[in-house]
Amino acid sequence: MSFSTTPQKIVKKGKRLAIWGAGTHALRLLKNSCLPEAKMVAFIDANANYQKKKLVHRPILSPSQFSGNTDNILISSQVHEAEIYKTITEKLKWPKNIH
Repeated sequence: MSFSTTPQKIVKKGKRLAIWGAGTHALRLLKNSCLPEAKMVAFIDANANYQKKKLVHRPILSPSQFSGNTDNILISSQVHEAEIYKTITEKLKWPKNIH
């Protein structure tokens, strides 16, 4: 599974965004793309080691803590992309635009 939306397209839309994944892939995107210019509201991560911390001044929340205050989610994980997508759409049933 791979999404065609790039960070540049997301930033250009100017919509509020949550990033699911606070690990290496997210750090790489933050360093090497225009993602820091996006209207990021939070990071979401199921890994308890990341939760209750901040990344670029945004909270890292568990999926159950995320209030859904955005209509866009960027999956930032190459390894778990399909699993995260399934969690968002089937388990949580969030009506979000997933990138």
